[in-house]
Amino acid sequence: EGSSYTMLQMSKPPEEQKKTGFFGKMMKKVDGCDIEVSFKDKTVDGKILVEDRQEFSSQKMYLFSGKEPVAGKFILLPKGKITHQGILIEFVGVITVNADKEERVEFMRKEKKYQPDGGTLCDRTPLEFNFDVEKEYDSYRGVNAKVQYLLKLTIKKSMVNVSFKEELWVSIIDDQFQELNDRSEDKPYARETDFSKGVRMEVGVDDVLHIEFKYDKKIFHIKERVVGQVGFKVAK
Repeated sequence: EGSSYTMLQMSKPPEEQKKTGFFGKMMKKVDGCDIEVSFKDKTVDGKILVEDRQEFSSQKMYLFSGKEPVAGKFILLPKGKITHQGILIEFVGVITVNADKEERVEFMRKEKKYQPDGGTLCDRTPLEFNFDVEKEYDSYRGVNAKVQYLLKLTIKKSMVNVSFKEELWVSIIDDQFQELNDRSEDKPYARETDFSKGVRMEVGVDDVLHIEFKYDKKIFHIKERVVGQVGFKVAK
């Protein structure tokens, strides 16, 4: 039961454990063109598992720090001749809030264009990208909100575009912030979920209700998110 509440954990799928190297790769097959993306200095073994409590689902993602460049390359493998009107690679940051209706705020966008005047894809085509931009927020999954970083590729066509989207997990708790941690087992991407080791406070309301606050750490950097639990107890 406790594992279902773990937002992040290291994941090494059996079929991927032996795949290592300079690049982490993944392939997506779409109509008319297979698309492969690889990330510099990333391996499949380094993927983490992110759980979405709102969607009751999980997804493996590559992990990036706040100041780490998102660099790599796409390889386009057309199944035939594709006439296009330009190719666009985007790195986008989005905050989504679920209230009465879904609201999306885009707080970051970087893009790189290839063959903006159009052209033809017939053979294997590599497209390199390097988005060296500081990322402002931690990636986040919550019941009412989420923060996402998306790498997108779009092959623009007259009728239906060919598109690819890969979500990346970002942690801005960099190495210098880790000096403030009060437990050596803390990691920058996966915060502690055992709240018994941190700070615990109780507040009483008219001897009827007790509100209990638990935090996973005792010391926080000003840029860190606060992770904890709030519990309610009815006094007898």
